Amino acid sequence: MLTQEELYINEEVSDFIKKEPELYQFNLGLLREDQTPPILHFCYHHLENYPNLMGQLAYQEYREYFAVNASIFYGFTTSAFVANGETNTRAGELAREEVRMLYKAYDELPLSNELKNFIKVVNQS
Repeated sequence: MLTQEELYINEEVSDFIKKEPELYQFNLGLLREDQTPPILHFCYHHLENYPNLMGQLAYQEYREYFAVNASIFYGFTTSAFVANGETNTRAGELAREEVRMLYKAYDELPLSNELKNFIKVVNQS
C-alpha cells in the first residue's frame, strides 16, 4: 500500500496542496466533471498503463487525488526544466517523462498478498 508521503509524491506537492486547498478541490472537480485540462487528463488516464499502481490507488480509493497530485508534480517539474534553460515544449516533454518514471517506480513497488488478491479480483471484473 502506498504511504501518505508516496501519495503526495513529494514535499513540494504536499506543501502546495496545503497552501492552495481551493485550487486543489477545483482541479478535483474538473476531473470529476470530465472537463480536464490536457495535463490532468494525461496524469489521470496514463495511470491505466500501470496495473499495480492502479490497483493500489483503487484499493485506497485515491486515483483522482493522485492524478491531481501528479499534475501538480508535472507543473513543478516543468517549471524546473524551464528554469534550467529548456524551452516550454521540451520542458513539458521532459516533465511527462518524469511522470511516467514516477508511475513506473510506484508500479514496481512490492505488493502485499492482500493487494495482489485485490488487484487480481479487480482485473477479472
